[in-house]
Amino acid sequence: TYKQTYGATPCKACPYCSTTTTAGATSREACVAEASCEGNSIGWEVGFSVCPVGTWKGWVGDGECKPCGDDVDLSNPAAWTCKPAQGTLTRHGHAKTEQP
Repeated sequence: TYKQTYGATPCKACPYCSTTTTAGATSREACVAEASCEGNSIGWEVGFSVCPVGTWKGWVGDGECKPCGDDVDLSNPAAWTCKPAQGTLTRHGHAKTEQP
């Protein structure tokens, strides 16, 4: 969240799939992509989206999702869009077995 004014006004939520990384954020531009989301916080053209299936991003901050590969830590909840050999991970990191 962020707050543009002083006083007893509520904070505003960052756009979908984004968060702030420091306390005291004062503008929407302080919103950055969450882990497992991609996008950039450039001016008022803020846009974030969930990583497409087969890609992932394990850190909070602007940037693009990268292809899943052998270096993916499947225990990281942000890797839910990567498909392991035994099934598919859900967003919460739980294995979902595929039916044959």
